Amino acid sequence: MAAHYEQDFYTWTQEQAAFLKEGRFDLLDIPHLVEEVESMGKSQISEFASRLGVIIGHLLKLKVQTDRSEAHERSWRTMIRVHCEDLADHLDEN
Repeated sequence: MAAHYEQDFYTWTQEQAAFLKEGRFDLLDIPHLVEEVESMGKSQISEFASRLGVIIGHLLKLKVQTDRSEAHERSWRTMIRVHCEDLADHLDEN
């Protein structure tokens, strides 16, 4: 079973899902399942932080940069709105 995890991750995921659906908990690859669940959580937090960082960066540009053109300001405001919407979607999904 560990060989599938190392050599064919997709097949391993399908096997694990089938074992869970069938209630065959004795066949589950628990150490690797734990690793994957932990990794998923870390990935979600990292994505959230990245999206938030972009929003904060654009907000700082709007606040601090005084020699900006109207086009730049419009662009930053649009990017802030888009990233806020994306972040809200990400939070809803997770």
